[in-house]
Amino acid sequence: MNRRKACRPVAIGLPRIGWTVIELLVVAGLLSLLVALHLPAVQRSRAAAQRLTCFNQLKQIVLASHQYHDQYGQFPDGNRHMEKLMPFMEQAVDWTSFETAFTPTAFLCPSDPLATSRHLECSYFYSSGSGRVKFMSSGLEYDGVISTTLGSKRTSLRDVTDGTSTTAMYGERLTVGDRNAVTDSTALKSRKLHMWYMNRDYNLLTEFETFHTDCLQNSSTRTLPTLSPIFDGLTTIIGYNHAVPPNRPGCYAIAPPRHSAVDFFNGAIPATSLHDGGVHTAFADGHVSFVSEAIDDKIWMNLGSRNGGESDVGSW
Repeated sequence: MNRRKACRPVAIGLPRIGWTVIELLVVAGLLSLLVALHLPAVQRSRAAAQRLTCFNQLKQIVLASHQYHDQYGQFPDGNRHMEKLMPFMEQAVDWTSFETAFTPTAFLCPSDPLATSRHLECSYFYSSGSGRVKFMSSGLEYDGVISTTLGSKRTSLRDVTDGTSTTAMYGERLTVGDRNAVTDSTALKSRKLHMWYMNRDYNLLTEFETFHTDCLQNSSTRTLPTLSPIFDGLTTIIGYNHAVPPNRPGCYAIAPPRHSAVDFFNGAIPATSLHDGGVHTAFADGHVSFVSEAIDDKIWMNLGSRNGGESDVGSW
């Protein structure tokens, strides 16, 4: 008798649906590796683009200053300085009210995350000089290309006797942002954002070199930072000086507590930026250079003076 053979299931090769855990881990690892390899390049490209934008904006500012000079025979003084340059930069913003106006983006460095259009902040400061001061009949006189609000004399190209190609005219300075949100502890972590008081008063007419050395070398001579609105990026008074090299903590030449505008002008107010290794600087002949933060402090100081007769401007 024939017996029917029992049907046996036959395995049919079907495509597998899904991923194994090992495959997922391998793919995730490869993607992470690709991101890690490309992220530094993306960051460098972004930083380079921001640096180029900053360079171009500073170039436009120094050219506008020269156009102002062509029209009026002198450079604008430091009082509401950027407002006077705006017509020469095709800026139509109405700054008749400094309390309500906003800063155009042309005055804000894209690499500074705290630089916003609020509170009339500005990333670019005019140079008030080497940091040295003289007492004149018209008041305190500084040796920068742009005269400050403390003196009545305006300067012109004929006053730049040290040479326009080796005399700084504009530089960068970081903004603080919301001053009310800054505490002593956060200020200590971001030293170059703020101005620092000294432990005693200095007479810069006779003690400039001592003050310069103390500010540069001995951090113990500095006390808590001040969150003064005068030199944290506001455009109403926007002078920096060359008393200390770029990206160093700045120092007032006074002991706290003092809040006089005259006192605030006297000190080391350095150029600062978040660009890697230095700051952009515009010179009186109209060119812009990136100056290393490692520049010799004496050479940097000489670059700030318009008429000091210094011969040592070195290579930078």
